[in-house]
Amino acid sequence: MKIEIATIEDVPEILELQYKAFYPVAEQLNWLDAPNLTETVNQAREDFPKFTVLKMVDDNGKIIGSVRGNVDDGSLYIGRLMVLPEFQQNGYGRLLFHKIQELLPHRRVWLETCADVQSSFTFYEREGFNTFKTEVLGNGLTWVSMEKNNYEKIIVPKLAQNLRKVYFCIKLNLRKVYNQQKLNLRKVYWICLNERFTTSC
Repeated sequence: MKIEIATIEDVPEILELQYKAFYPVAEQLNWLDAPNLTETVNQAREDFPKFTVLKMVDDNGKIIGSVRGNVDDGSLYIGRLMVLPEFQQNGYGRLLFHKIQELLPHRRVWLETCADVQSSFTFYEREGFNTFKTEVLGNGLTWVSMEKNNYEKIIVPKLAQNLRKVYFCIKLNLRKVYNQQKLNLRKVYWICLNERFTTSC
């Protein structure tokens, strides 16, 4: 399996994947008019340039999974994480999910999902996401927005880097002070020695 950046030519196959991946869930929720199932090829092509879209392909070049993301002011939005039903439960979704986060630099990542789909909701919680907004849709389903801050990967290393710089700066200055003091002591020594020699004469 390979993960690659999708192109506009991949839209029809990704849309077909989308129908197949989301239909079982939509049927379970009795939500067959969900946007993921009613989107047209033209709509998908129109939305495509707004995102970085990844595709996972098998050895025959068939697209078996996909995800998309978009960064705005340091916040990465992730959507349409999907894998063909026959390839699910193999960790492919997690690979795609991690890859889009690695590819697009960000300080915060967020997404939206249906809390009634327990498997998806639990997956995002295990990935460190917390709910920051909850909305009950007209069909009675609970839609949640979840987020995770990237402080651990960005701020902590940056702080460590700054501390290293401070350490080496202090070390350098202490060495300069030490060398200067050493030089001053030598001067004092030679002055005293010279005065003693002069006095003796």
